[in-house]
Amino acid sequence: MCLVACGVSSARSHSTRYYIVRHGEKSDDADDSGLKRPEGFDRARALADALAAEHIDRVFVSDRRRMQETAEPIERALHLQHEVFRKADTAGLIAKLNSVDGGNVLVVWRHSEIADVVNALLGAATDSPAEKIDPLAEWEYDKMFVVTKSVEQGKTSTHLERRRFGAESRPR
Repeated sequence: MCLVACGVSSARSHSTRYYIVRHGEKSDDADDSGLKRPEGFDRARALADALAAEHIDRVFVSDRRRMQETAEPIERALHLQHEVFRKADTAGLIAKLNSVDGGNVLVVWRHSEIADVVNALLGAATDSPAEKIDPLAEWEYDKMFVVTKSVEQGKTSTHLERRRFGAESRPR
């Protein structure tokens, strides 16, 4: 079989799409509080509805209850189980996300570190300067960041799409 000499690259092309969201509205400021009723649970159902046709393959959450409760409706609908990272291990989450080789991935994380996750994924681009997002405000629950990372012929490109889901978030 002639691969290199005949000009056929053995480099594999693939695309990974990451859907990154903040957990739904929380019940209080306790570190491991659950979702607020009904707002947080409505947001979790809205997320499941928004992603119903996206063919999610994997779900990553922190070890905090509100993140897991936010992911639960989509997991139940798609018969998936989440992969858990410690709240303090955003670097570990980013390393794991960068190792995912194709498919569609949901990430439910803390608002204070969503920008770190999104910007790290966008920073993988080798074909152009990466876009960046600003940190989320405390009151922003309705934003979804979709990062598509494509690898072709050894070059990585990224694309950012901004979406909203559920009821509009407003400053308190």
